[in-house]
Amino acid sequence: MIHLEQLTKIGFFGKPHGIKGEITIIFHSFSFELDECRFIFCELDGIFVPFVIESLRLTKKDVAFIKLKGIDSETDAKTFTNKEVYFQREYVTDNISADDPTWNDLIGFRLIDELRGDVGEIVDIDDSTLNLLFIIQQDQQEFAVPAHIDFIIDIRTQEKILFARLPEGILEL
Repeated sequence: MIHLEQLTKIGFFGKPHGIKGEITIIFHSFSFELDECRFIFCELDGIFVPFVIESLRLTKKDVAFIKLKGIDSETDAKTFTNKEVYFQREYVTDNISADDPTWNDLIGFRLIDELRGDVGEIVDIDDSTLNLLFIIQQDQQEFAVPAHIDFIIDIRTQEKILFARLPEGILEL
């Protein structure tokens, strides 16, 4: 039996894709070796259950379609919607780099928008919905901003700064 201490959360399942059991997977972390890992894990009924990866097709850097052995229909795939996905720690790298951060590595970074300037400090990552959110603190107030790879311009790990190009109006919501 595998335990949480042996695993790292790398994302969560989205909706089924198609009718043959493929599932959308949204990654929180980009620091893992997909080619090396043959299993993913999900917590079901209080235990971490391994699933053999039959195929995995990246659609973006942080989204893929995955087919798991034994999950052969849209109905089967629906049971995984919003469940967290784990890899064994041995397949996850711990080093943050400008090219390969995890979302959680960005906690403590300043978010700087190219037009608006300093937005605030990233104090948490909200992964309770299909869309990841940065929880930003500025002047004793907290608010959420979508955490999406397409918004990121540059990450300066030494200075702990994330430069972004946020969509117009996103901060006014």
